[in-house]
Amino acid sequence: MSADSSLSTIDGSIGLSSLEGDLDIGELSASNSVTITASNGSISNVIGDYLSDDNTTINVSAPQINLSATLDIGANDNPIVVSAGRGGEVNLASTREGFV
Repeated sequence: MSADSSLSTIDGSIGLSSLEGDLDIGELSASNSVTITASNGSISNVIGDYLSDDNTTINVSAPQINLSATLDIGANDNPIVVSAGRGGEVNLASTREGFV
């Protein structure tokens, strides 16, 4: 995805996966779930506008968010910004570091 890319669904889920390489994500929004899997790479925030928790674009918005990568999820200075809402669920799996 590019920095100005977005995917959304009003009544469903979004799934993105990469068997080789990194996944760069922009904005994703779903009414059910978002699942992102980088089987041999990292998941990165391609928007890159993180200044603080209150001054940034939300990358992933859904009641259930699943992020899985064999390398990193986000970066210290550029995390993956998520919003699962009250009662929502965020699941992370990474063999290295995760910044959400």
